[in-house]
Amino acid sequence: MKFVIFRIADLEFGMDIAQIQEIIRPIGITPLPQSPEYIEGVINLRGNIIPVMNLSRKLGLPGENPDEVRERFIISLFGGSSVQGPRVAFRAHAVSQVVDIDPANVEPPPRNFTHLPEKALLGVGKLDERIVFLLVVHELLTPDEQLYLQRV
Repeated sequence: MKFVIFRIADLEFGMDIAQIQEIIRPIGITPLPQSPEYIEGVINLRGNIIPVMNLSRKLGLPGENPDEVRERFIISLFGGSSVQGPRVAFRAHAVSQVVDIDPANVEPPPRNFTHLPEKALLGVGKLDERIVFLLVVHELLTPDEQLYLQRV
C-alpha cells in the first residue's frame, strides 16, 4: 500500500494515498462559530468550501509547529474515494514523502494510543528505523462528527 507520510509534533503518520485528493500550502481559514475545538474553520479551495481539521488537537498532541514554512493541508476524500464526496483538509506540520509499505512491515496498533476511535489506526508501519502511525481517514471521527463535517 502507498502512504503519504506527514509529521505532527515529533511523530510521523501515514494516510493511504488513495484517499488524498491533493496537498496544498495553507490558505486563509474562516473560523466556524461553535465548532469542535479540532475544527479550525473552513477554506475556499477553487470554489469548494472545505472544513479544516487540526490533527494535533484531534490526536491530543502538542500544537506548536516550529517550522511553519513546511506546514501543509492534506485534502482528503473523507467519505471514500468519490471525487464528488465530502472532503476535509487536515493540517500537517510537514509532509515528507510517499512510500510503499509492505503489509508484513505493519504491526497491530498499540492499545490506548489516543482517544481516537479504535478503527482509526490501521497499525504501526516500520520504515527502516522509523515508526509511522498509519491512519484510516474515514475512521478518524465518530459518526456524529462526520455528519457535522458533511453539513459544513
